[in-house]
Amino acid sequence: MSRKVRTQTPKLKRTRPPVTIHPEAALVSVEQASTIAGIGRAHGYELVKAGIIPTVRLGRKLRVNRAELLDLIRRNRLTTEPVARAAR
Repeated sequence: MSRKVRTQTPKLKRTRPPVTIHPEAALVSVEQASTIAGIGRAHGYELVKAGIIPTVRLGRKLRVNRAELLDLIRRNRLTTEPVARAAR
């Protein structure tokens, strides 16, 4: 008697669509700011939480002032090193 062998379908890695950034936008999302700075999305949110990247809250959305972000990058204040997590 032959037995059916179940094969698992490979799980596809979820990918995010590319981030589009309007060239004249004064405020950008944290995800867009992370792309501009050349860091990962999660690291961008860590820097926001640590207060390194200043944000503006518009309703429920966090926005980053593009001019301030570019100034931070120019002054070389953004780093790709992990942010120290505060004790809970």
